[in-house]
Amino acid sequence: MFERTKPIKETRPERRTDLEITLCQAMQSKKRVRLHYKNEFHFRSFEPYILYLERTGKVLVHGVQTKDDLNRALGKDLCSFEVRLLNSVILIKEAFEYHGTVAPFKLKLGTDIICTVDSLSLY
Repeated sequence: MFERTKPIKETRPERRTDLEITLCQAMQSKKRVRLHYKNEFHFRSFEPYILYLERTGKVLVHGVQTKDDLNRALGKDLCSFEVRLLNSVILIKEAFEYHGTVAPFKLKLGTDIICTVDSLSLY
């Protein structure tokens, strides 16, 4: 009469720890990275400020995009990228100066922070 229901299996997005480590290294040394997003044919230059885990399980990197090879007129733009949707993260020698603080952002995220530019806390 009644069927047994299977327990709902919670699915979490896959993690790209190799890219997470490269992003944390870039933050620690304050070096820009070149990002290649899936399904795109161009690269972006990016200053990573904070890497964090959302409650949904997605890992995001937040910072400033300084260059988009497709749109050269684009200026500096504060944005976030989902790490699992990146094909590659290349650490480049170009350094950046970080004058701000991610403290307000850290307060909002709580303990879901993997690393930040101003205090590295690797998992």
